[in-house]
Amino acid sequence: MRIGARLAVLAVAAAGLGWLLWPVASARLAEHAGPDASVATPGRPMFSAPGATNTNAPMTAAERAAAQALWQERAARARAALEGYRKTTMYPFNSRPAAENADQLYPNRPVTEDRPLNNGSDEADPSIHILTSQSRVFVASGEDVVFTIAARDDEGKRLPLEVTSARASGLPHATNASPPSVAMRFNDQGQAGDAQADDGTQSATLLPAMTGLSAFDGTIRVELAFRAGERTGQHIFDVVYSPQPPAVWAGPFKDSLEAGSLVLRVPVEVRQAGRYIINARIDDASGKAFALATFNDELAAGTKEVALTVFGKLICDAKPSFPLAVRDVDGYLLREQGHPDRALMPRLMGVVRTTANYALNSFSDAEWQSEERNRYLTEYGKDLDDAQRQLAALNAGQ
Repeated sequence: MRIGARLAVLAVAAAGLGWLLWPVASARLAEHAGPDASVATPGRPMFSAPGATNTNAPMTAAERAAAQALWQERAARARAALEGYRKTTMYPFNSRPAAENADQLYPNRPVTEDRPLNNGSDEADPSIHILTSQSRVFVASGEDVVFTIAARDDEGKRLPLEVTSARASGLPHATNASPPSVAMRFNDQGQAGDAQADDGTQSATLLPAMTGLSAFDGTIRVELAFRAGERTGQHIFDVVYSPQPPAVWAGPFKDSLEAGSLVLRVPVEVRQAGRYIINARIDDASGKAFALATFNDELAAGTKEVALTVFGKLICDAKPSFPLAVRDVDGYLLREQGHPDRALMPRLMGVVRTTANYALNSFSDAEWQSEERNRYLTEYGKDLDDAQRQLAALNAGQ
């Protein structure tokens, strides 16, 4: 599903339950009022009753009140759907508030887990906690990944842990039925990725480009066996490796004010044509995460300029303090078939651009517009207008 369409789905889902319940509510009203009741329902004349001999008989006060209540509810739901969709889509899909993307704001933080000890046969010992981390899941050519493992008891006290064996192996897939495998060595000596010696945490670093896995494209699984106290256990780490970057950064970021929005531009040398997704995190001058800017489009081979937009209304509404910091940029070529589903560009860690100081009033406060958005707003508006007309007719008949 296209990202733009997903925004519509969110708004539709918010009001969808009400539309589904409408026929049920109407049926209950008819049952309560009796077989000859005049109930205003979609597709049925407001002042008629099935089977009635006098089709122009006026509604009773009770019937009118019940119909008014139902149409008021329908109008409220239609208004909520309209306003919900308008609010959800007032910024474009490629320029969204940071609060909507909490899971994507800090992609370079280690992935940590706390699990009970498992001996490899699905028998867990909840009294022993196995704490693990890996510095990243997606690994581009030339990047490394650091793994750690430690053991604690229920009170958080350190337990002695020794990694007895560890191996990194490519998982077989259609284009690589016999992938390579290399041995790894974990240590607690303050070297090779270990942050502090003798702290009870065993660590190891995997740099695929410097091993027999250098040409492997896909998921690399690190399997290790260990002893924690008097118990033995096993653990698995998975990373997704791209041996050849499909594109590389070809110059620095630049920023400018264009059509009421802040536009970030960077040249990219595209080696493999296709659809690219590039994400940049935007912080305000205080370091607070403010926005996620995304590029999602086709790129032909050659040196191309990629533009990421921080939408003007998003800036006007959030009022971030300038200058803004552009940080932690990642990108990949999206593969429509096969595994893995992406080929990674080298990531840009930390701040890659500090923007100029722009005045807040230089940005446009206008909502985002598109043919699709206008079409949805029109349809939601029709639903609200219809409910309001039905309600007005009921009120006029009093």
